[in-house]
Amino acid sequence: MPITLTPYVIPSTVAFYLSEQSRDVPFCIYNPFPHDILFKVDNAYPSKYGVSLKQGVVSTRQKITL
Repeated sequence: MPITLTPYVIPSTVAFYLSEQSRDVPFCIYNPFPHDILFKVDNAYPSKYGVSLKQGVVSTRQKITL
């Protein structure tokens, strides 16, 4: 299945403001579109806040958890 650019994704940016307390917070991405989408997670503090999956592809009607 070819990967195409998505003309719109709402919201295009999601910002999290976390406290100093360490905890796991799952975040899900669902793709309702009829084509695959690419995603990338920009983490300003990778040594402080770990992200399990930093970039990838979300296939059509698939949900992934970071």
